[in-house]
Amino acid sequence: VKLGCSNCDFTENKNMDQKLIKKFGEEIQEESCPNCKSNTFTIIETSLIIEELGDIAESTGTTVEILSTETEEGEMLFRTFGGIAAILRYKINY
Repeated sequence: VKLGCSNCDFTENKNMDQKLIKKFGEEIQEESCPNCKSNTFTIIETSLIIEELGDIAESTGTTVEILSTETEEGEMLFRTFGGIAAILRYKINY
């Protein structure tokens, strides 16, 4: 979630569960901008982290594989790493 103030152009990014965004949007209406203290602090943009990671991967030519938690491997990945992991491989030149 990208938050912003229309008064001073302050912006802030927050990561949260998609289910909490609507409630957070209602709560942020009560908040003041941490920079200028005006009440114009609102949600500017929302995006899913999986889409952002996919866009970054695509722009760098990286392969993305999604494992379901319905599989043993996916469940183990979720329990161990919280659901996000990367295997980095570099071409070795001798």
